[in-house]
Amino acid sequence: MKSKIVNNQRYQSCQEEEGNSTRILQNSNDSIRILTDIQLPQQMSKSIQDAYEKGEIEMKNNIFDNIIKENIIGFSIDIYNHYIIQCILEKGLSEHKSYILRLVIDNMEQLCYRKYAYKVVQACLIQFQNSQIIQYIIDNLKKLQFDQYGNLIISTLLDTIQNDVQFAQIINKLQIDKIKYHQYGCVILISMITCPKANHVGPIINKLILESIQLSKSQFSNYIIQKMLKERTIEQNKQLINEYLIPNFIELSCNKFGSNVCEIMVTKSLAYQLQNLWNLVIKQNLRLLLNNEYANYVMQRYYAHIMMFNYILDEFQQSLFEMNKKQLLNQNGKIVYRFVNQCNQVVQQYQQY
Repeated sequence: MKSKIVNNQRYQSCQEEEGNSTRILQNSNDSIRILTDIQLPQQMSKSIQDAYEKGEIEMKNNIFDNIIKENIIGFSIDIYNHYIIQCILEKGLSEHKSYILRLVIDNMEQLCYRKYAYKVVQACLIQFQNSQIIQYIIDNLKKLQFDQYGNLIISTLLDTIQNDVQFAQIINKLQIDKIKYHQYGCVILISMITCPKANHVGPIINKLILESIQLSKSQFSNYIIQKMLKERTIEQNKQLINEYLIPNFIELSCNKFGSNVCEIMVTKSLAYQLQNLWNLVIKQNLRLLLNNEYANYVMQRYYAHIMMFNYILDEFQQSLFEMNKKQLLNQNGKIVYRFVNQCNQVVQQYQQY
């Protein structure tokens, strides 16, 4: 009985505290203490964002003046609190946005190269297209294009910039021959693939196509060619596939990074291209491709996509089964053999229904 009374007292106490918290939050001054007393940083960040978004003007001003205003740079480089700054840049009062913008302009050197903080710079680019920020990026392209975070700022600028003259200025100052093989620099070219300003980026993409074989075999630049295959139209990729990737299919499929490009190419090829690939390349080199540590994955992807074309499918299966019977398949080739059998079993089960 005593335990029950104690539990009831605790319940009433909790209810009173919850009611008091609700009343406190209704007062914008006292709410500051509630928001900053939360122990977990991620909870504090989310609570401040919610309170700012949902609060009246008085609440927004109070939160900004007492929590955010003196901590903008510190918040910008913080794993959780940078979301608060981005939230205000996107949904805040105009005077709060302007205050943050002025600080960002004055601290570009500090923010552009810091984890999380670069996202604040990106948000400013998207929201304002501020000329001072843009000019800083143009003046510091040489350093930014090779930086882990700076390259992402350049990519955002290329996606959002309205001024064609400034866009051309950026393109001309980029060190294309160096960044295409660079771990961070190549990201700029990857984002450029879908850029709407074709008159500026067209010549660059054409040059990348000419160099597609070497790019496909490189650790980082192979993602540029993958992006082309994934995002460009069938007509746009016609030259890339027919004139470069198919003729060099063996070399690329047997390469650690080139095989990734070939897998994407197979999924993006038309029926006639898949047939040409078989007749001109794969048929004569099937054993080599099946037994290769990288190309066997390409062959699995290829088989999955030719299952609708029985004239290729039958030849592929016949050659594969014969090689297996003659024990010409190594451990890589046997992986493809098992994959083909599994695919056939699925098809047979489907046909029974």
